[in-house]
Amino acid sequence: MQTTAVTQILLCSDAHISVVSFLPKSRDNDLIAFGVNATPMARYNYRLGVPESGFYSEVINTDAETYTGSNVGNLGGVQSEALEWMGRERSILIHLPPLATVALKFEKQFVRPSGELRKRWRFRQTKT
Repeated sequence: MQTTAVTQILLCSDAHISVVSFLPKSRDNDLIAFGVNATPMARYNYRLGVPESGFYSEVINTDAETYTGSNVGNLGGVQSEALEWMGRERSILIHLPPLATVALKFEKQFVRPSGELRKRWRFRQTKT
């Protein structure tokens, strides 16, 4: 079955720092928050407003080591916070890698990775 994005909402256009974010929603009601950083400078602790409370797993990171990037990322995903942002009741705090796009998918039923796996992500995250 083909899944097509049926709704695209521009979350934010921070033109002054060359960042844009948007939230497509598929026919299967999957929410995926995209952040695009068009500068060679990483944007740490960038906040996005999101519609759902829960965990957002990082499903795309074009700066990943796999693509010979600098491996700046979100340690596999982030938990939403009850902090209003961009007109939404919740938000997520993410790291936007330089010259890259990240996509974080809302997980309806999420089992957090084991501590061992998270430690490995953290180690890879801090490599220079």
